[in-house]
Amino acid sequence: MSIIHLKKEIFMRRLILMSLFVFCPLAEAERLTVAFGIDKPPYVMGQTRIGLEVDIFREALAVKGHDLLVVHLNNMKLREALDNISQLDAVTTQKPQPDSPWHFVEDFTYYHNFAMSRQADDIDIEEIADLSRYQVVAFEGASEFLGGEFQRLFGKGGSSTRFYQETASQRRQMAMFWTGKAEVVVADKTVFDWYRQSMELQLGTGEPVRYHDIFPDKTWYGVYFRDAIMAEDFAEGLAEIKANGLYDLLYKNYTE
Repeated sequence: MSIIHLKKEIFMRRLILMSLFVFCPLAEAERLTVAFGIDKPPYVMGQTRIGLEVDIFREALAVKGHDLLVVHLNNMKLREALDNISQLDAVTTQKPQPDSPWHFVEDFTYYHNFAMSRQADDIDIEEIADLSRYQVVAFEGASEFLGGEFQRLFGKGGSSTRFYQETASQRRQMAMFWTGKAEVVVADKTVFDWYRQSMELQLGTGEPVRYHDIFPDKTWYGVYFRDAIMAEDFAEGLAEIKANGLYDLLYKNYTE
C-alpha cells in the first residue's frame, strides 16, 4: 500500500469517527494535558509534539469529542509526573504499577525490540544471556521493561552490568553504537532504522547490520490518567480505532 493511499485511508476513517461525535454536547468535551516522552522517532519526534503515539492518543480522544495538549518530559520522569505536576491529566508509555493511585488503560502502544550488532563484528547472539559478553547500550528503562531475565542480568544489582548502560537519548544511544563505543544496541527496530537513515551522512551508518530477534513478544505500554471518567473515555476510543482499522493504519503510516 502506498503512502498516499494510506493517508487517504486514514483521512476517511477520521471522517467516520468525526460523524460519531459531531452531535455530542460541547459541555462534555475536555482538553487534556498529556505528557509524552522525548526522542523516540517515529513514535515521538524529539520534542515537536508530533509522532505515532501523539496521533494515536489524539484519535482515541477524538472518538469522545476530547482534544489534546501535548507536553514532553524525560522518559523516566513520566512515571511520577502525575504525582509531581498537578496540571497533567495523563502520562503515556507506562507499565502498570500495583500501588499506583491513578487509572490505567492498557495496550496503548507497542514496541518490537531487537539487539543489533555490526555484521563485521561477527557477534553471535541467540538469547538474552549472550548479551552479557558484549558492550551493550540500551534505551532508558530497558532493564525494567524487557522481562525478568533481562532485569536479572542488567537491572540494579544484576550480574552483568559491567559492560551495560542505558541512555535517555536514543540519538546518543545510536551514536555510541555507530562510533564503536558499544558493540550491541538494544532498541525498537523502527527507532533504530529511523536513526540509521537520518544519521547516515553524519556517521556513515550504511554498513551491514544483524538484527537479533531475542525478545519474543512486543513490549506493550499503557497510559495513566488522573481522572477515572477520562480513562474510561480514552479506553473506549482506543478500542474503537483498533476495531475500525485506524490504529493499524497509523502504525503502517509511521513504520513502513
